[in-house]
Amino acid sequence: MKHESSQSPYSVLKAKPSAAHYALALISNTKYLKVIAPSAKLTLITQCVDGLSIKAFLKACPGLQSSEYIYEIYGNLLDTLCTGCKESKRNTESPICQALKETSSDNKNAVREIPREDLPHCQKCGGLLRPGVVWFGETTPRHGEVLKIVAGADVALVVGTSTAS
Repeated sequence: MKHESSQSPYSVLKAKPSAAHYALALISNTKYLKVIAPSAKLTLITQCVDGLSIKAFLKACPGLQSSEYIYEIYGNLLDTLCTGCKESKRNTESPICQALKETSSDNKNAVREIPREDLPHCQKCGGLLRPGVVWFGETTPRHGEVLKIVAGADVALVVGTSTAS
């Protein structure tokens, strides 16, 4: 199996939410939301796979579970997905396995062979692990659920880019 070395996806561990992340998170805090829209329920649907929306949300809304209000429709870089049993787990180890440690900084675009046995494997079934993000041609998880939420919304605020349904 070939691996193209580039910037590590684990540099996302060092990333900090922006002011925009915090602004969206703050209006979802019930203390502020009740002032803005007393009967509203806010749901954040994000295309980002960096987890920064969740980081901001958890800081702005302590005690709430992000899974109740945030949908990462394209997944999260810090999740792994087993290609065998489909189990998904959070993994913040950097690198996830020694074989995926970055090559020298001299040649970041080098392609090198990595033996299959050295790649990360599921502890449950032994299948290969892949990033827990949606790849081209795959269906987004919870797609139907997200469409129902959007269809039932009184107001939708689209920030940044929009996604096609």
